[in-house]
Amino acid sequence: MVSKATWSKILQRDVCCWHCGRIDDTLVPQHRINRGMGGSKLLDVPSNLIALCSDANVLMESNAEFRDKALVNGWKLERFKFPEQTPVYDFMKGDWFLLDNEWNKTPYRLHLH
Repeated sequence: MVSKATWSKILQRDVCCWHCGRIDDTLVPQHRINRGMGGSKLLDVPSNLIALCSDANVLMESNAEFRDKALVNGWKLERFKFPEQTPVYDFMKGDWFLLDNEWNKTPYRLHLH
């Protein structure tokens, strides 16, 4: 669980759920790389924390197809990834963003060759 101050900063940066754009009291903080039960607080950095609705949060943990979607879109990351270097897809904006550890959200342009 993140502190109220941290949650407030997440909401200021993200505004809504990355998955569906919901802006209500169902939003919850999501660790892109799981912290696990009692895991390291080193993962409580801005680039690893996003706002998701509780529906997306539950699906990510219970539905393999949705979890794969979350991995593709950067809402969930495997342990070997670096959150500050891995873009996140915002479905409402239809664009990718990089999150840094200073609470900034910067548009990310994919360069396909």
